[in-house]
Amino acid sequence: MDKLLPSDSDMERLLFENRKALVDSFGSTLRSVLPRCQLQISKGEKGQLQHIYITFLRTGIITRHPWLRIDLYDENEILDFCECSALWDIPSISQKIYAKHPLPSSKNDIKRDYEVEKDWIEAGNCFFRVLAKHISGIVQESGFKEELHDVKWHFGEYMGQCQSI
Repeated sequence: MDKLLPSDSDMERLLFENRKALVDSFGSTLRSVLPRCQLQISKGEKGQLQHIYITFLRTGIITRHPWLRIDLYDENEILDFCECSALWDIPSISQKIYAKHPLPSSKNDIKRDYEVEKDWIEAGNCFFRVLAKHISGIVQESGFKEELHDVKWHFGEYMGQCQSI
């Protein structure tokens, strides 16, 4: 990322450089939530897994928490937040953006804080746009698209529009 704010091509390069880390972190996040979902299914508390939503959490950018979440739903789109949802952390991307746009050292510089957070949001939005083009490949590379072949996969913004992947 050469410019102060990344372009889509800068973010493409960052994603390419960190693709293995993204695939690995996606896989480990999904592996962490699948057993909890299967337990609910076996107890009859939830129907068979039908949908997996990967969503972008814009508020995670400002709060410096994970930017993505994976939710597992049954045929009635029922989920239990604690059991069938996991935050997908992507420090290989987010930490580079935070490092490129550090908060000011002075606690009295509210305006500068706002400007930095605005830069974080813009960089996060750029990442989301670029990730939308690559998410299907990341899911495929993780092996879960084949393993969970009957599941419908979705990607989009939390509480917003999602596309099938």
